[in-house]
Amino acid sequence: MIGSSLRKAAFAALVALAWSPAWGMTLDGVGMPDSLQLQGQPLRLNGMGVRSFTLLHIRGYVAGLYVPAPTHDPAALLAEPGPKVLKIQFVRQASVGRVQDEYQRGHRLNCVPHCSATEEAAFEQLLGTARPVKSGDITSFVFMPKQLDVMFNDSRIATIPGAEFSHHLLASFLGEQPPTVPLRDGLLGLTTQ
Repeated sequence: MIGSSLRKAAFAALVALAWSPAWGMTLDGVGMPDSLQLQGQPLRLNGMGVRSFTLLHIRGYVAGLYVPAPTHDPAALLAEPGPKVLKIQFVRQASVGRVQDEYQRGHRLNCVPHCSATEEAAFEQLLGTARPVKSGDITSFVFMPKQLDVMFNDSRIATIPGAEFSHHLLASFLGEQPPTVPLRDGLLGLTTQ
């Protein structure tokens, strides 16, 4: 019992995102600090973007990308093996089905043509992490060299092993087929929307 509690506490200390009190940027009413600590390593806010839906530009979430060394170059960000965090704060409610649809769209555009069976299994695990969301809820993807940790409102809900899937998920935000170009450009620090 004590060993289990100690392991849980140690894991929480390893994956806890310690947010800096200094706010780095505010976008669409959502503020994100300019830096955070992940397992003792400082990460800096690379950029923020808004995910809009439909021709009416209904805003669904604001995302911020934290990296060891900020850059506007998506290839450099994707090649960086060190930890990275993509923080998504929802500004509108969405059902589990809607959240899963967003995951499936990104997967279909960025992974399906060339994903391995292992990556397909990892995607199914990610799909199972989908939660109904309300304004203010936060999903964070913690990209580690050999795994992806999925956090929901500061609680870890999954650890998905495999560097390839983690890379493809980040590429689905920063690559040729992002959810929207303005979201990608914001995460790359090219625009402030």
